[in-house]
Amino acid sequence: MSKIKILTLASFGLLTLSAAVTLAWAAYYCNKSIDQIFFPKVLEINQANEPFYDAILADLKTLEASPLFIPTTYQNDAEIVLANYASWIHGETPSLNTPSHFLVRAIIQEYPKWRSTPEQLMQLAQDPRLAKIDTQWMNSLSAFDHWNVFGPSIVKAGLTDLNSASGITKTRLMANGPLPDYAELSTWALIHFIKLYKSGKTLAAYQSYHKVTELIHSSSTLIGNMVAVAMLRGENSLLNSFPITERTGFSAQSIEAYKRVSWAWAPLIIRTHFFDFPEQFKAYLKAPNGLCGGLNEAVRFFPGLQQYMLPHFVFEKNYTKNMLSSRDFQKKLFATCGMQKHENFLNNTSTGYIISSEDSFDPRSLFENNHIKQSPDAKTLNASKIPFVRKALALLFYSIGVPNYLKYYRDMQK
Repeated sequence: MSKIKILTLASFGLLTLSAAVTLAWAAYYCNKSIDQIFFPKVLEINQANEPFYDAILADLKTLEASPLFIPTTYQNDAEIVLANYASWIHGETPSLNTPSHFLVRAIIQEYPKWRSTPEQLMQLAQDPRLAKIDTQWMNSLSAFDHWNVFGPSIVKAGLTDLNSASGITKTRLMANGPLPDYAELSTWALIHFIKLYKSGKTLAAYQSYHKVTELIHSSSTLIGNMVAVAMLRGENSLLNSFPITERTGFSAQSIEAYKRVSWAWAPLIIRTHFFDFPEQFKAYLKAPNGLCGGLNEAVRFFPGLQQYMLPHFVFEKNYTKNMLSSRDFQKKLFATCGMQKHENFLNNTSTGYIISSEDSFDPRSLFENNHIKQSPDAKTLNASKIPFVRKALALLFYSIGVPNYLKYYRDMQK
């Protein structure tokens, strides 16, 4: 071999080695910089929640000792009936506009404080418009043990195939997608209670109202859990004004515990994206403890985060184990909450290097109800395909996107 060839090969080898060293140094520097800038905030968010763990555990023990709801088998879905009667908040107009629905909404507006004002409740009970509202359909709800609103919300949002949706699209759906008009449905339950009670069917009146409370609780949304809290308080108000010997109402302590814990589940589950789930709460991962509403709130973060964290690229800091462990954990909770058929919401979706602007990460708009509108034909570079940049965006996404879910516990310490 000639000296020129040897020198050429040697030079090429040195250049290759130099490039490899430079690339390794750049990768090390990028990883270190990303960790130093963004990960401390992730750690801080989770450490700030830990002082409230004892209070959360105390509330869970209260619910175990004095439960508000019974476990369900998720066998009989009330959606088959409620699809015809329950309005959805989708856009600006309620989806059902029958004469009875108009009257129900008018009553909501006219008697907003009936739960806390006995005089307003009695005025509502004497309102002559109640006679014009046909509530007989509510009798059929006793045959059902849950209400799955996740499937209809996907359909109403126009997303027919979760497998083809990007992680960001799934996150937007969960954050801003359609929801049932729970307030309207709870008013239907109230009117049906009054009608049955006046007809002498006092126990049936209570059972019909509580059935709607159970169905709203079982719908696995955090908003649904909060409406269930309002309905439980409403049950106590109804029993004070319309006594039923077979029922005494629910403990106010248990109702407040359920309210706080429903919110607390979300950060505990979100924590698993980077850290272990706290051992002391594992025995309480049950639907009657408000878990499923918190789960629905928590999983909305996962698809968008996952899109920017997986698959792992060479030289990046590897979070694959954390993300896969969190995905498996959430799938188990989906089974607990009767949502197995929607597990593909958690699966990672392959996206191209050029994507629709609607599928891009925009921290200004991701969690807004009306995110920034893009032209359907607008295209942009897929940042989730850019090494290092995508990890920085993922950690930023986590840091700015997680609300103050433990507000009620923080307020208790003031």
